[in-house]
Amino acid sequence: KDIGFYMFSLPFWEFVRNWLSFALTLITVVVAAIYIIKKAVKYEYKKLIIETPVKVHLSLLIGIILILKSWQYWLNAFKILYSTRGVIFGAGYTEIHASLFALRVLMVLALVCAALFFVTARKENWKLPALGLAVLIGVSILLAGVYPEIMQRAIVLPNESTKERPYILNNIEATRTAYGLDKISEEEFPVKEEISFEDIEKNDDTIRNIRLWDWRPIKQTLKQIQAIRLYYDFNSVDVDRYYFNGNYQQVMVSPRELDKDKIPEQARTWVNEVLTYTHGYGVVVNPVNKISGEGLPELLIKDIPPVSSVNLTITRPEIYYGE
Repeated sequence: KDIGFYMFSLPFWEFVRNWLSFALTLITVVVAAIYIIKKAVKYEYKKLIIETPVKVHLSLLIGIILILKSWQYWLNAFKILYSTRGVIFGAGYTEIHASLFALRVLMVLALVCAALFFVTARKENWKLPALGLAVLIGVSILLAGVYPEIMQRAIVLPNESTKERPYILNNIEATRTAYGLDKISEEEFPVKEEISFEDIEKNDDTIRNIRLWDWRPIKQTLKQIQAIRLYYDFNSVDVDRYYFNGNYQQVMVSPRELDKDKIPEQARTWVNEVLTYTHGYGVVVNPVNKISGEGLPELLIKDIPPVSSVNLTITRPEIYYGE
């Protein structure tokens, strides 16, 4: 089946089946209750007595419910693609060799049970259809519940890499197709290891933006010189690129965020925690390759309120949702 079936058709038919099954089950219960109240169904002399028209009516209703149950098993066979039992999401060894087989058997058994209710509708007792219904329930428990679990634990798990290999490959191939990765072609790119002076001149922007600062020490440095308040902190240092005065420049951006754990104990009142200390404030920006005379990063944007030495303006410095 194509993907449209699983996205549109399968959910639609499941809705129809569930609605019909619920409606018919409710109707059957209500009808049976009415017949019991009117004594058309009664238990006398250690025997269940059901009038023939009533028996025919109930047999037809139960038979149709079983047909809908068979339909459910048929639809569930498609839903093994959503299984989470195995090492991968989707159909694995157990689903193909146990669950799918069980669903097909149950689908046929449900139809046989429905036929038994139709055929014996006018006969005296319901022993044969009742037996068929008991077999259906028993097989459902054993074949659909116990059998797949035994296969998973006894056959698949001890040799999972071998048993699941074809299905893992199917999963990988389907993922590649879904993301269009199957259309990627490999091409050899000739690499020239020697760099000439001409190469450097042609890539002036790249050379001028070679990063000298490492984010780990610079984060500690910013905490010391730009936190400004005890309750502010720098959780991350990100690399970005902006145009400053016509030049494309690589910079490090560090948002100044609120750390409520650093608020002094005596200041942890309801007003402060809920109304006052609610957000971080501002950002620190520095070039990746410039160092001041003191060995510190050269800051393009700094302080509270933010002060900018380049044509980059912060209009809303508040940070309510940070990292």
